[in-house]
Amino acid sequence: MKFSIFLLLILSLSAINADSLTLNYREQRYERAELFEAYEAFGVDDHIIQNEFEFFRYAGDIKGLMDQRLSDRKLWDDKYIITNVTPTKINSEDMVYVSYKNSWPERGDWIAAYSPPVYTAEEIAATVPVKFAWCDEGGPEYHVNGEGTLKFNMTNLRAGINFHIFSGGFRKMTHQNISAQEVTFINNNEQLRPRVLATGDPDIYTVVWSSDYTTKKPVMKWAWIPQGLGTQTEYHAVTDSIKQSDLCGFPANSIGWHDMGQINKANLTGMKDASNQKIYYTFGDAETDTWSDKIWEFHVPPKAGEQPPNRPTTLVLFDDLGRGSNDDAWTWYHYGAASFNTTKSVGYRVSQGEIDAVYHGGDISYAVGYEAVWDFFLSMLTPMSASVLYFTTVGNHEADWFHMADKPSTTTFYTGHDSGGECSIPAVKLLPQPAPATAAAPWWSYDVGLVHFIGMSTEHNFTTGSPQWKWLEQDLAGVDRSVTPWIVFGGHRSMYINSAYGPNVKGKYRANSDIAVSNLMIEHVEPLLWKYKVNLGFYGHMHTVQRQSAVLDHKVVQKSQPRVIDGLTWHHHEDPQATVQMTIGTGGANLMFNTNATQPAWNEMTMTKWGYALVKAVNRTYLTWEWVESSTDKVLDRMSIAQKDPSTDGVAFNCPSGFKVCGSEGTYEPTVVPTPTPSHYWGPNEPTVLPTPSPPPPCPPGMSHHWHSSECYPCSVGKYNPGYEHECIACDSLSDAKKY
Repeated sequence: MKFSIFLLLILSLSAINADSLTLNYREQRYERAELFEAYEAFGVDDHIIQNEFEFFRYAGDIKGLMDQRLSDRKLWDDKYIITNVTPTKINSEDMVYVSYKNSWPERGDWIAAYSPPVYTAEEIAATVPVKFAWCDEGGPEYHVNGEGTLKFNMTNLRAGINFHIFSGGFRKMTHQNISAQEVTFINNNEQLRPRVLATGDPDIYTVVWSSDYTTKKPVMKWAWIPQGLGTQTEYHAVTDSIKQSDLCGFPANSIGWHDMGQINKANLTGMKDASNQKIYYTFGDAETDTWSDKIWEFHVPPKAGEQPPNRPTTLVLFDDLGRGSNDDAWTWYHYGAASFNTTKSVGYRVSQGEIDAVYHGGDISYAVGYEAVWDFFLSMLTPMSASVLYFTTVGNHEADWFHMADKPSTTTFYTGHDSGGECSIPAVKLLPQPAPATAAAPWWSYDVGLVHFIGMSTEHNFTTGSPQWKWLEQDLAGVDRSVTPWIVFGGHRSMYINSAYGPNVKGKYRANSDIAVSNLMIEHVEPLLWKYKVNLGFYGHMHTVQRQSAVLDHKVVQKSQPRVIDGLTWHHHEDPQATVQMTIGTGGANLMFNTNATQPAWNEMTMTKWGYALVKAVNRTYLTWEWVESSTDKVLDRMSIAQKDPSTDGVAFNCPSGFKVCGSEGTYEPTVVPTPTPSHYWGPNEPTVLPTPSPPPPCPPGMSHHWHSSECYPCSVGKYNPGYEHECIACDSLSDAKKY
């Protein structure tokens, strides 16, 4: 006898598959129809999924919907068999091959990997898999003979793994069988996932890595040559961890919880003297003599005011990454498969010594409360994060949550479910930002070569007079432009964005819509960018590439002009008197196509491809921006900015002719965009306590509400489950919606 359970899953709109090219890039594969089935089931109005995980608002507490008496039902059926799992002893990142044979093959059949292993119905209902894969992608004749083999690339999760087979897709998940074999890691205490992060002190960087809790004496060693590591001083690490109780809500502290292991942090000191050089480091547990599986290289960036010896200061910029892999499986929750290509491409440039730092402007792993994702993500990140400084800012999918008196990190401007209950904790503990950043106040600045970096949080109050606004003005006022002549400013949500999303959605003002946020940033943050001559602003959130003009108060100050150099076209700005703005939310998250039919005058280019920006401070007066498609490594767009040397020409823009916002004395007085009356949508203008929504009206016979949606849908026959059972229950004309 089979049983069905409802677990939460939304699949990525895009996926990648076949290996190709030297850097092992992957090509996109077809979209699964189950994605759209799931959206329909959740009743989500998919406006290109502006808020990709808005389904949380409809689905509520999924555990509360698991009302079947699972413990009374049998856990397997001999019509579905996992025939072999090999190898059963592995190291981190090894490939596991899962073979199966089903006598009722259907398109909706899938294999789930659970870690730690689960066996009972209660255990299965209490957690989600760490990875899953579709059976029909493991054998070309699966629909004929029911046989196949799937590849699971498994990172070390510090616990064993077993595999389960389900049918019915995700609208009618039906458990069928369990693997007879378990997979275990040869050493749960592998020393893994290094990332080198700035501390705020230019003489000290922090190496952060992951291990099991059996690491009792974590240390790090570094040297100028690999052979010198054996005689070097051991730098003792401090340890940290993330507890289930640290997290703020569903699913992070319930069905999505997975222990992320011990976090070890040791300092690299004396880095000013190592500027522009390569050092070697290793890390591990000195008590058990367990070390990282390789000696890592780190390219020390140029200190403030210096250039690398044979090239410009070079930075990689992107937002909205997610995670991908080179196997047949997906993480749960899966999102951002194209990130595999981005990390491959950037990682290759890093290995060649071409990059000084990587700046990832929010929406980092897209774990959104499914914590095992962070282990897979950090493993994917390693080719970048282990060898150059890696900077992050928080996005809505790290930070946003409802305010809770006992959780200091729940201070976001925009509340809601976007972080899946993480409320910044995994992001800031696993990828700490430079001082003065904290979980409650995650903003910072840092100098690399000729560039002064600023990372603001668009998820926290940035309005005039707020703590972040005061810090930003103080930081900008203190920049020494004779040392760092270029200022690159970033945050997650875009200040200028060609988007059809907001400020009103279905007739109601939405404070966290693209346009509402844009208007607020232009009103409160842009005056500081103009006052202190910020050269380049870059953002994400909308998953597209947009190159804007030099723009001020919604108006074009200077459009770029094409300039051909060595056969290449550059879109050039000659001493623009306003910030040039960019959107680059294309690290790997699903692309978005919701631009306005009428293009704003300041929007010069929009492109929907995955990739990243290369920013080069060529000298004190010339900076370039190149957008690289990550799947081909080709540069598809180029922009350049020339400025007069700010150390001699002044550190403020001139007031553009005809811009009344500058005022008679050159002060900036922005146009204030009126804020409509707020509704129940979450945002800075919302009431502290949200009103209780009215129950949806009853559906007519033959139709049903799906989850918490107020819309009625016709009941359909389930084509993804054996027996063709009905997948929804008609509502009685006098009753509330029923859940199936």
